[in-house]
Amino acid sequence: MALPRAPWRFFLAPFRAANYRTVANAARAFEHPASVLYRYTTNGGSYPYDITLKTPTGPLKVSLPSYHDLRTANEIFNRKDYAAGENVGVVVDLGANIGISALYFLSRNSTSRVYCYEPAPVNIDRLKQNLAAYGDRAIIDARAVSDKSGTFEFNAEPVGRYGGLLTEGYTEPIVNVIEVEVIDINSALESILAREGHINVVKIDTEGTEIPIVKAIRPDLLEQIDEILMEATVPEPLFPGRFSQTGHTSGICRLHRLAPPSL
Repeated sequence: MALPRAPWRFFLAPFRAANYRTVANAARAFEHPASVLYRYTTNGGSYPYDITLKTPTGPLKVSLPSYHDLRTANEIFNRKDYAAGENVGVVVDLGANIGISALYFLSRNSTSRVYCYEPAPVNIDRLKQNLAAYGDRAIIDARAVSDKSGTFEFNAEPVGRYGGLLTEGYTEPIVNVIEVEVIDINSALESILAREGHINVVKIDTEGTEIPIVKAIRPDLLEQIDEILMEATVPEPLFPGRFSQTGHTSGICRLHRLAPPSL
């Protein structure tokens, strides 16, 4: 399980050029950036902690249960791990956690819709609460998504950020094993596409099963997806000729649909 940032990093921060960019971005992401950055770098303060996020649709207040959720908010709203344009329409969020990534996509405009899959029991009520104001624009499914369907073992750790299916790719300490219902990626996408017709973004953060999930997507369904964002290091091109593929220092792999060749 990831640990809080070491205190010595806070004292070295002024000497890193990248951190000046982080401060500048924080002023655009948070209403009280100094407080957020202090907590982020020192793991100080008590929780739950209420923050106000700056979004294209106006201020967005969120209650963060723990330091781990503050990290997630910083990664998504400040570092922009899942950067999306303000015209994003339909998003599939695999591993929605407490809804911070879904809030990012929902707050890009007033019509976007997010289909959230999140099996961790500790996260479900928080996810529903955080997305309640968005009504039927936020669709929540308490199942996991993988490359196959069935009932599988899941590490339901108490933080909620690091839980995952107990597969070969899962590396976090195992503390609380439960069984969860799993739907395969193609069945999930088929259901959404039957309703929406097209998907702008598929975001995947499933603690080790990202690559198998993406590799399992059928070609006919891939044709109806613009972009795939996953928290994984991918050493080889997954869909050369169909998607451009770029990695990021934060560990996010972005697959972007290539435009068809002109005739």
